[in-house]
Amino acid sequence: MDVKSAFLNGFLQEKVFVEQPKGFVDAHHPNHVYRLKKALYGLKQAPRAWYECLTQFLVDNYYTRGSVDKTLFIKKNNDELFIAQIYVDDIVFVSTNNTKVQQFVDVMSQEFKMSLVGNCDDWKSTSDSCFFLGNNLVSWFCKKQNSISLSTAEAEYIAVGSGCTQLLWMKQMLVDYGFNQGTLTLFCDNMSAINISKNPVQHSRTKHIDIRHHFIRELAENKCIVLEHVGTNDQLADQLANLFTKPLDATRFHALSRSIGICLVE
Repeated sequence: MDVKSAFLNGFLQEKVFVEQPKGFVDAHHPNHVYRLKKALYGLKQAPRAWYECLTQFLVDNYYTRGSVDKTLFIKKNNDELFIAQIYVDDIVFVSTNNTKVQQFVDVMSQEFKMSLVGNCDDWKSTSDSCFFLGNNLVSWFCKKQNSISLSTAEAEYIAVGSGCTQLLWMKQMLVDYGFNQGTLTLFCDNMSAINISKNPVQHSRTKHIDIRHHFIRELAENKCIVLEHVGTNDQLADQLANLFTKPLDATRFHALSRSIGICLVE
C-alpha cells in the first residue's frame, strides 16, 4: 500500500517555525513567521512524526510492534497471523487469512487515504536509463527486467546491458546522419556492476546470469563504450523519476531541471 501525502499526517511534538513562502508573504507582517502544527514535506521531523502517528494507530488496533525491528507489526488471532512491514510511506503486508488482508486495506484506506498498489507477485528489478547528445536529453526509458536479480550488482549489470542496446542504436542513427561517434561513455552508480563488465573471467557469482547480458563485456573490451562511476545523487536516470513524481525542494528541483536542459522562460 502507498500513503497519499504521508508526511502530512503526522503531528509535531515540538515547536517548529518556518519563514513565509516566497510569493505568499503577508504585506502587513513581512517579518512574521509561521508556527507549524502538522508536519510538512522537507521537515526533518516529518518522517518521525508520520511513523509515530502510524504506530499509535496500529497499536490501538491491537497490532504488536516487533522487539527487534520497530517497523514490523504483527497481529495474531488463534491460528491466524498478519504481518505488516513499514517502509516510510509504503506498507507490505501478508496474512494467512485473505479476509484479514481486505479488512486491513479498508481500515488503512479510511484512516490515511491509502491506495493498494498491487500484489507482490514478482520480485523483478527495474532498469532505467537516460541518454544525452551533448547537454540535451534525447531519450529516457524505465522498464521492468525480464528476470529476477539475486543482488543489487546483478540488477545494475543487467540495467547497464539494457542501456547499451539503446546507446548502440543511437550511435548507428547518428552515423546514418553523417555524425560518426567514437567511444561512448556510460555512467553507472554501482562499482560492482562496472567491475563485472570489465572482468572477462566468468566467476561463480555471475555464472547464472543469462549469457545475452554479457555482451557488455565485449563492448567494453573493444572500446566501443567506456564505463565510468557516478555518485548516486548525480545519477540522472534514477533522479528523473524523483523529478517528475516527488515533492522536491526548490534547490534540488532547479538543479535537476537544469541537468536535463529544462529552463524557466519568462
